[in-house]
Amino acid sequence: MGKFVDCPFCGERGKKTKEHVWAQWLHKTEGAMTLLTDTHGERIQRRRTVLRKDQSGRYQAVSVTPVPYAKWLPNVTVSVCEDCNCGWMSHLEDEAKAILAKFIFDGATLQLAEGNLQTLATWASKSWMAYALTRAAHQNPFTRADYRAMVSSPRPFHDGRILLMHSEEPIAHVGMGITSWLMSSGDSVPDMEVAPDNTGYAYLAVATVVLIMTFVPTEAAGVADILAPNLASSPLVQHAWPDPHPHDFPLGALPAGTLANFLVAAEQTREAVGLPTEGLTDDDLAGILDRYWNGVDPAQLRRRFDKP
Repeated sequence: MGKFVDCPFCGERGKKTKEHVWAQWLHKTEGAMTLLTDTHGERIQRRRTVLRKDQSGRYQAVSVTPVPYAKWLPNVTVSVCEDCNCGWMSHLEDEAKAILAKFIFDGATLQLAEGNLQTLATWASKSWMAYALTRAAHQNPFTRADYRAMVSSPRPFHDGRILLMHSEEPIAHVGMGITSWLMSSGDSVPDMEVAPDNTGYAYLAVATVVLIMTFVPTEAAGVADILAPNLASSPLVQHAWPDPHPHDFPLGALPAGTLANFLVAAEQTREAVGLPTEGLTDDDLAGILDRYWNGVDPAQLRRRFDKP
């Protein structure tokens, strides 16, 4: 393994270090210790599927070579440079820990000011950006400019709406995920082999503290209102970004099953609003986009164009 890395965050070449996508200081939480009991850093082969054009110009889903991947989330790492890892990343982790530790380890109620909420939203954004590096490049919704901006001036993801909540469900102890898809709002069809996802959800769960982000491109901001309507309007959920509202945390635990149901609904929403691509040409996709932006329901388009 090389000693240096072209850092995905700052873009500079530097000494290679490992950044835990699910913060290492959280390994001392009850959920993480239970999960990692009798484990030995096992790794698995993670399969990836990408879109590639065949000889006839039609997009086909193709499996690429599996890559080794940590089996348990607390052990998942990505390579970043030492300057980032030991600099702004370490500082951000310290700030998040200072805010959350009294609740996570002592069960104390927190009084969260606007600055605290922005810090937590920034910390979660950094964590999702690190986690996204484990995905295929076109499934990473964060651009090179987003990574550079996080380094130069750490802030929450600009296209995201981030919610903070408390859940006592098992999946709220150790969890992270991104569900994303590509939403094209222009007249031209993007190259589906390389165009990155730009719409979807991300969630981060640490010791019953849960942050959820919905994100859409600026030109399709109206779609954001359909992504998490029930959570966004719940009196038990705080808005961390944008327009953070100071409040005590937690406001109460979400009803049992709320988080699990949301994560299922996230995938269902992706399927509901996503457009067909497999087996289609760029001309086919141009016609589909035209119908979509003229009000044709995505489900109707999938029934017509999806492969049987």
